[in-house]
Amino acid sequence: MDIADFGLSPEFVKVSTSAIFGGIAFKIVERFLNSKHYVNEQLTLRLELRKELDTVREEVLRLREEVDEWREKYYHQVELTTTLQVQVNGLRCELEEHKERLSSEFEVIQDDDQ
Repeated sequence: MDIADFGLSPEFVKVSTSAIFGGIAFKIVERFLNSKHYVNEQLTLRLELRKELDTVREEVLRLREEVDEWREKYYHQVELTTTLQVQVNGLRCELEEHKERLSSEFEVIQDDDQ
């Protein structure tokens, strides 16, 4: 058999056709099997992301509650500070009145001594 006859022989055509159809069948089966794996992989990834998102949402809610708690503490402290400042100003006024009264009494006493 000559090499030129080999390309046209029925055995070569059968082997070539079988190889081509076998390759096509293999690719179809491979794609089908990979698609199931791909879908499973995507579902797993999706579930992981959903869990992570739920965790992040819970963390955000916890942080909001903590911020609200600190905000309340801040407002309470501002109210307390304002009240104390008003009281301090009142006490300063009283102190000034007492100073004036005492200074005028000392002036009277010093005038009497002389």
